[in-house]
Amino acid sequence: MHGLPLICIVALAAISALLAVALYRTRRRLGAALPENPPANRLLQHAEQRYLQLFENILDAVVVIRGGRVFDLNRRAETLFGVTKDDLKSASASELGLPAVTESFEVAKLRLKDGREATVEAAGVSMDVDGAEARLITIRDISDRERAAALIRRKNKELEALNAVAGLAIRNVASQEVMEGAIKLVQGLTATDSVALCLASEDGKSLALAAATGMSDELKNKVGEIRFGLLWKVYQSGQPLVENDLPARSEARRDLMEKGVVVHSTIAAPIQSRGRTIGTLSACSYRPRVFDPDDATLLGTLGAQLGAVVDNARLIDGQRDQKEVSEILLAAATAFGRSRTIEDLADALLEAAALASGQPGVSLLIYDDERDLLKLTAITGVTEEARKVLLGRSWGPKNEPTRRLRDDRATLVMTREEMRKYDPEAVDAAGPAATVFVPLFQQEQFLGAIAVNFSDLLCIDGRTLSLLEGLAGLCAASLANLNLWGIAERRAILGGALLSAGQELSSARAPERVMQEAAALARRTLRSEAAWLWTAAGGRFRTDAHDGGLADLHGRVNEGRELFGGKLLDGGGAVALADAESAEASPEFRATARLLGARSVLAVPVRVGDRVLGAIAVADAAPRQFVHEDVTALETLATYTAVCLENARLLQDLSLSNEEIRDAQAQIVRAESLAAIGRLSAAIAHEVRNPLSGISAAAQALLKSAGQSGALAADLQLLRIIDRESKRLNRIITDFLQFARPRTPAPRRVAVPALVDSTLSLLEQEMGGRFKVEREFSADLPPAHVDGDQLKQVLINLILNSIQAMPSGGTLTMRARRAELPSGSAAEICIQDTGPGIPPGDLPRVFEPFFSTKKEGTGLGLAIAHQIVQAHGGSISAHGSPAGGALFRVLLPASALPAPAAQAAREA
Repeated sequence: MHGLPLICIVALAAISALLAVALYRTRRRLGAALPENPPANRLLQHAEQRYLQLFENILDAVVVIRGGRVFDLNRRAETLFGVTKDDLKSASASELGLPAVTESFEVAKLRLKDGREATVEAAGVSMDVDGAEARLITIRDISDRERAAALIRRKNKELEALNAVAGLAIRNVASQEVMEGAIKLVQGLTATDSVALCLASEDGKSLALAAATGMSDELKNKVGEIRFGLLWKVYQSGQPLVENDLPARSEARRDLMEKGVVVHSTIAAPIQSRGRTIGTLSACSYRPRVFDPDDATLLGTLGAQLGAVVDNARLIDGQRDQKEVSEILLAAATAFGRSRTIEDLADALLEAAALASGQPGVSLLIYDDERDLLKLTAITGVTEEARKVLLGRSWGPKNEPTRRLRDDRATLVMTREEMRKYDPEAVDAAGPAATVFVPLFQQEQFLGAIAVNFSDLLCIDGRTLSLLEGLAGLCAASLANLNLWGIAERRAILGGALLSAGQELSSARAPERVMQEAAALARRTLRSEAAWLWTAAGGRFRTDAHDGGLADLHGRVNEGRELFGGKLLDGGGAVALADAESAEASPEFRATARLLGARSVLAVPVRVGDRVLGAIAVADAAPRQFVHEDVTALETLATYTAVCLENARLLQDLSLSNEEIRDAQAQIVRAESLAAIGRLSAAIAHEVRNPLSGISAAAQALLKSAGQSGALAADLQLLRIIDRESKRLNRIITDFLQFARPRTPAPRRVAVPALVDSTLSLLEQEMGGRFKVEREFSADLPPAHVDGDQLKQVLINLILNSIQAMPSGGTLTMRARRAELPSGSAAEICIQDTGPGIPPGDLPRVFEPFFSTKKEGTGLGLAIAHQIVQAHGGSISAHGSPAGGALFRVLLPASALPAPAAQAAREA
């Protein structure tokens, strides 16, 4: 600003001019009243012209205000305001827009007539002219000077920004750090609300957001690929562009505006390096603001400088990345090479992929080519709740990511919104902003994929994808080798297990033992929790063997259609169920799994030729994918089982046939022996009975006469011995005749309890009160279909045998209950004593004729009982009792025997 001396000079010039004007006007007004004085008039006129010329030629605009209105102004003022003196004859100072000023120059804004706003310096002085107050205002237009100063300030800021950007390059930092620093510089320089830096793709067909400030993560993730709009125009044209008043424009991208925030103005410039456009730099204002071409020029200058810096940083990134990539891949290859199991490989892969991507959420998906699905096998970097949801999850062929990875063989990047279309539950559990799927291929074989969850789309760059693809190649090779090695090892193990199984099965002789061994071998060979073996008969399956845990169905019979919908009964191939709770499981398979208490089941039929003998199955309580080797092993074991089971049954049948032949031979020998004994007994009895009858009659007559004549006592004793022994010999002969000529039974329905009670009544005298008798008869005891007299004879012989075994007395227990015979219901009668029992060596011979351990008796009592019971179609057996003594068990039919059976019993 100018000081007081300058304003004084201007004021004096102005006052001189005013005085000249006043003199001139006074002279005009007085005119003729003054005497004519030509020299004075000329001098006055010259002074007037001189002072008017001085007033008009002052470089600053001067306006004289008198009485509140414009009194006069010079030529510079007319130019400044764009008016003439005539235009201002009636104008007031306020209408002219004159600022309120003091005697010192001050900066003020002046609104001109054409609407422009000028920056001026103004000062004013007051004076008295012709008795009236006048104010002289001097105005200097400094707009050009202000613009020059503003330009200098802008240039200084621009140079400062360029120096700061150049400083980023000098720091030798990564390109991402360069870009983050650059956008913060631009935001400070432009005083905008948000700044975005986008880089072109390698093919130059799109832009992608590389760095941004003043934007939320949600908005960053929504940007995606840019192929249109302001930024795309800037990228294609290589020229800065400005767009103001965006809310009023219908084509504005409102989908890229924040919720509750409106972008009012945008300025964008290209980022150029070495004569080519590599991206764009843009700034946005959320408040009403007008960007001008100077702003675009400034941003363009920064973009040009930033292009070289970004390119240099990329070169540094490349060198650093190449080293890091080499180190990561070398470490991964070493770790993969040391892996001996899929679990070891998965752990090494997850660690390497997390290091390569900088993201903790990494998972390995293994492809099942038989079921055409991807299964999540291992995962890291998620919560325990998310692990429970994700681990073991499968995506089938209808899932778009699975199909694209398998068929396109290319890395797949999917945003959170895209993933929700296919598996919303998995997305909600993991919560990534985006997921990168890298396929695992070994030659033409699709093995699976690596999945990396990214928290920010900006983290997905070419370097990360390239590194993940390199890891995928190494992992695929290692996985293929592990699969081959695992298959060979598993085949060797299964081969050894099956060879051992075949040897163990072939050593089993009984069918029951074969089936139990087969179930145990199946469970151990396939490393399952449980195994079952069913036999088939009449369209049904019976569980004959079980090994391990889960449901023990031993002895249970199921209709054939209840197991896997009848697939095993129909003789089809193997039936595999990986997960009974999956949507792919059929209702029949789910029902079978519930029956077994399992979630995964593998079953194969056991058959010889086209004949289904049964089925064998293994199962687990957790989901399990059975592979081809599992199916082959179980089918091989089923073949071994079928052969061994048939051999065991044939051997059993042969053994039974041999036993039947031996029994038949023994029966023939026994029958011939009995027949010979019978014929001999009949002949002896016939020859002995007649003389014996005479001896017995003579003895009785002598006893009678001796008693009447008073014979000696010794003689009477001798006669009594002869009579007693004659009678005993007659009973023996009767036994001989009864055994030799058995009477044909006349069966009828006989109540067993009543028959037992009547028999015990007949033997009361023999028992003589020395024995305690206990009776136990069941309520469901059926009547016996027998000859009552003959059954009574059997009971008498058995009870007498027990009484004779207890000469000092004891307890006799009579039991009767219901039993079952092949021919139908039966009555079982048990007679147990508390005597010394039967020696084990004598048990097989107790029913042989003439066999006896007693000093007295013929040894025919038990033989006759055996003969009578067999004639009724029943059975009799002798046992040693755990409580001591002997136990005889008699089984008698409760219904009439068929004619052939009855005839066979009589012949026996």
